[in-house]
Amino acid sequence: MRIVLMSALAAVTLVLAPAGASAEAWRVGDAYVVRSAAADLAHPEGRAALSADIDRAAQRLCRSVSPRRARVACVDEARAAAVAAAPSFARAAIAQARREQGGQLSARLER
Repeated sequence: MRIVLMSALAAVTLVLAPAGASAEAWRVGDAYVVRSAAADLAHPEGRAALSADIDRAAQRLCRSVSPRRARVACVDEARAAAVAAAPSFARAAIAQARREQGGQLSARLER
């Protein structure tokens, strides 16, 4: 199982590399592109949208990984690799989105 997981992670690791001339678009694996230009990163909604786009792309890339535990690990690693490879403005926006989402979750749990 460990070899299968390592192979799957190597095959589907999320890579944010320039997808063309634009510094605001990155490749996600071989099949998906995340575009930060579509999101207004100055607002919480835009930051959340960028973070959600990266999450969706990672989930799509890892959807065929089995069992579930391996798929979750694949998504986590793919997302971490994507954030690490992103330019600093995108990393900052994604980190802020996670803090904002965490605050919303905490507020919901306190109710």
